[in-house]
Order: sequence, then structure tokens, then C-alpha cells
Amino acid sequence: MGDVMPKEQSDYISKIKDGCLEKTNMSEQEAWDFGLRCWQLGYGKITGWIPVSKQLPEEPPEGLTDLDDMPEYIVTIAGALESTTLQYMGDGEWCRDGVFYNVSAWMPLPEAYKEDNNGT
Repeated sequence: MGDVMPKEQSDYISKIKDGCLEKTNMSEQEAWDFGLRCWQLGYGKITGWIPVSKQLPEEPPEGLTDLDDMPEYIVTIAGALESTTLQYMGDGEWCRDGVFYNVSAWMPLPEAYKEDNNGT
């Protein structure tokens, strides 16, 4: 489950990767990762939501034992009307405060808001 990338997503990422390689000094992997991040943030033709049936987040680094260090994502719990945040434990498991949830879709958290020099 979740290992095969849809053609539309793969094509989009490849297009971004090729542009990065042509116009920057990024490595192949950096360019691919950038394209994937753009897709996940919704810069492609999707809303940013990624169904778990199509793709799961990257597995957390091995050896993480502190739950507070597990990566967090915006998710839609199956049957829920609103999104929330949960930690991704790996192997398709989503958790908060020791409770596991059945997630239908996810997306990365956006970067935190940062004021510019004008105070806005």
C-alpha cells in the first residue's frame, strides 16, 4: 500500500526536477525532493491532500524512541469532518497521546509564520 506514485504526480515532480537541474546547482536527489515537496504543498494540480491509499509520508528515522520527536502532519481521520494534526509513527500508523487513528489523507505542515522586517 502507498508505494506506487500516481503518474500525474511523478510527471509533475520530474518536470520540476528537470527545471531545477537546468537552472540550479541542485543534485538529482535535491531536485527530486524539491519537486516532491512542491507537490505535497499543493503547488501541483491537487489540493495538497495525499490519500494514504496512494502514498504515505517518509518513514521516520530509525532509532527514534521519543514520541515528541516523531514527525507531525495535518491529517483527515477517516469519517471526520475537520482536519487535525497527528504524528506519523511509520508503517502506516498515526498517533496522538498514545491513541492510534485511521487516517484517510495527509499533508505536510506548512512552515511557521514569520514576520517580515515591516512587522507584517
